[in-house]
Amino acid sequence: IPLQAHGTAQAPPDGFPSLRLDFDTTGRPTVGIPAVDPPTTRQVATLIVGDGAVVGATDEFLIQFEAVNWRTGAVFDQTWGDAPRSLLEVVPGVTSAVIGSTIGSRLIVICPPIDGFGAIGDPTAGVLGTDTVVYVVDILAVTAIP
Repeated sequence: IPLQAHGTAQAPPDGFPSLRLDFDTTGRPTVGIPAVDPPTTRQVATLIVGDGAVVGATDEFLIQFEAVNWRTGAVFDQTWGDAPRSLLEVVPGVTSAVIGSTIGSRLIVICPPIDGFGAIGDPTAGVLGTDTVVYVVDILAVTAIP
C-alpha cells in the first residue's frame, strides 16, 4: 500500500488553501490558509485524481490526512509521520468527500462547523464550535464491509 496519493495532479481552485509537499518520502503537506474568511459551505477539490476503485458508502478506507484549523492555521491532527488510519468515517464533510472518490486521490476538504465538529467543536484539539477545518486527505486503499 502506498503511503501517499498517486495519480494525475490537478490545480486547486482559486480561494482554496495553498498546499506544499515536503521533499521527503512522506509527502507531508504544509497547508497555507488564505487571509480571507472561510467559506460557509463545504468545499472539496481533488488535487490528485487516483486511478483506483471508487470508495463506496459501506467501505472502510485507509487514509493519510492532515487537519488544520482555518482560524489559527494550526495542525490539530495528522497521520503523516505516524501511520495511515483505517476508518469508516471521519468528520461528516470529509467522509462524504471520500465516498465516491477513487483510491490514489488527494482531496482538500474545507468543512464549516456543520460539516466538521458541529457547535460543540473539539476542545481537546483547540477547535471551537465556530471553527472551519481543512483536511488534506490521501485515499490509499479500501476494504469493503459486508
